[in-house]
Amino acid sequence: LFRSTNEGLDIHNWLGRKARRDFRLKPFYMVPKSADKEQETWRISFSHIEKDILSNHGSSKTCCEKDGQQCCRKKCFKLLKHLLESLKKKTKKKLDQFCSYHVKTVLFHAFANHPEDNEWNPGKLETCFEMLIEEFLCFLRRAHLPHFFIPSFNLFNSESIDEESLDRKS
Repeated sequence: LFRSTNEGLDIHNWLGRKARRDFRLKPFYMVPKSADKEQETWRISFSHIEKDILSNHGSSKTCCEKDGQQCCRKKCFKLLKHLLESLKKKTKKKLDQFCSYHVKTVLFHAFANHPEDNEWNPGKLETCFEMLIEEFLCFLRRAHLPHFFIPSFNLFNSESIDEESLDRKS
């Protein structure tokens, strides 16, 4: 697994090399997954690291602290999660293969691609949200969303992303 995660956690330009090293030294968890009642399945969880990233998400160490510069990263995340849930309710099962973890992963990739706090200025919420939607759609069109910690693993099952779904999201 360690070799699989070598290229993951691309936060050098965003949170820095020290933060990446510290995160990589943290343990990961094996969590039971209920996929098939006859076969025990496990998944790898980095939830505690994800939580740390969301809590300390800015390139400046004071981003979103009481006296620090504010940003709209968390608002964009909440909006995209809400949008996905609303679309799932509206389309009745057509988007069931998508989940909030996909949104979180797209968000982490966006953070890494746009590392500067001023790119996430609260006054640019609409622009940032549109950028996040476009990043999600880009991954969707390619039917490839690399896991943030294990980039060789595609979180999108290409068989479950049909052409009709792609047409609706374009």
